[in-house]
Amino acid sequence: MRQAAAEATDTLIVYFAGHGSVDADALSLALPDTEYGRIGTSLPYDWLRQVLLLDCRAERHVVILDCCCSGLALGRMSASPGLADQAAVEGSFLLAAAAETRTALAPVGDTCTAFTGALLDTLHHGIPGGPALLDLAALYQHLRRTLEARGHPVPQARDRNSGARLALGRNHAALPAFPAVLAFGTVTGERPWPDPRSVRTVTGFFTALADVRVISGLTHRAVGERSAGRSGCQCLLVSWQACR
Repeated sequence: MRQAAAEATDTLIVYFAGHGSVDADALSLALPDTEYGRIGTSLPYDWLRQVLLLDCRAERHVVILDCCCSGLALGRMSASPGLADQAAVEGSFLLAAAAETRTALAPVGDTCTAFTGALLDTLHHGIPGGPALLDLAALYQHLRRTLEARGHPVPQARDRNSGARLALGRNHAALPAFPAVLAFGTVTGERPWPDPRSVRTVTGFFTALADVRVISGLTHRAVGERSAGRSGCQCLLVSWQACR
């Protein structure tokens, strides 16, 4: 963790799925050699938090905890279902699979836990009527509604300094139904080609580049090959010209 924190410069995502326990009213994360009931054989979450505070140079920290009592990492939360207005780490988003007094659910026979399974399903299929980019706030709200409707533990979240606006991927439910391959020069009539000159942000760049891939029917690798090894907006411009 210290090495990853030291190397990250933009975004650091920590995802823990396993056993969680309560030691002295604080959350601890189980390790391979953790012994049940023996304090000191697991990893206190506060230690992980200190690594993020002291050793990480990344602008954003995302911590996702899929374990029992994971809500303890967020501190005492109010009864409000919305996001709390403070978090333990600057520029961060914390997502917990269960409240501080609840156990997480791992259905017998399922490959994943209830929380991780719902998260992966959402990233794969998208959110109907949701935003074009699945940011953490949209994912949290959707997971909360979905898991609550199933009678499963309800996730908790905290955000600070716009951490909830970080997008983990495209919303597949919002992508247009284009065929897998389009002939070059085909005019779709439904979605215009992105204009490289309009790109002003990193998010805008990746959105425009994804639009090139979707409209052209090419894979990311094929688009990259057509960009002649360029990077940044130059890559987008070359890809745009080559695919058209």
